[in-house]
Amino acid sequence: LKRFWPIIHLMYLLKSRKKLPRPSKAQMRKFREQIIEVKIDKLVHGGQGLGTLPDGLKVFVWNALPGETVRARTIKQKRSYAEAIAEEVLEASQERIEPKEANYLATSPWQIMTYDAEYKYKSEIVKELFQGAHRWVHKYQISTVA
Repeated sequence: LKRFWPIIHLMYLLKSRKKLPRPSKAQMRKFREQIIEVKIDKLVHGGQGLGTLPDGLKVFVWNALPGETVRARTIKQKRSYAEAIAEEVLEASQERIEPKEANYLATSPWQIMTYDAEYKYKSEIVKELFQGAHRWVHKYQISTVA
């Protein structure tokens, strides 16, 4: 019994570990079609705006720019994040322009901003990716070439 004690103790710890409550499928379906209001903090790799709801849930919003407050319809929810499409821009960014194509979200979500803003946000994304992958990058100045 002495030599099995560590294994028994480990099994007890794993069994007694509390799990996060998982929302039911009905709750997730109910949330999927909700209209939410969110302020966008930054852009992420795919061109989506990233915002946070009051309960701490991160929301990736299509058709939104940093600094904007939008009313969005949720299309997908997972345990740690949700995805939404902005249906109405309540506070627009100065960098927002009219897209060239009607179906721009499927082809290029970057069409809703000026070229200078696109360059700025893409360079911020690249810097963030390098800083996350390499701890030593923060010591050096990273510059981008247009």
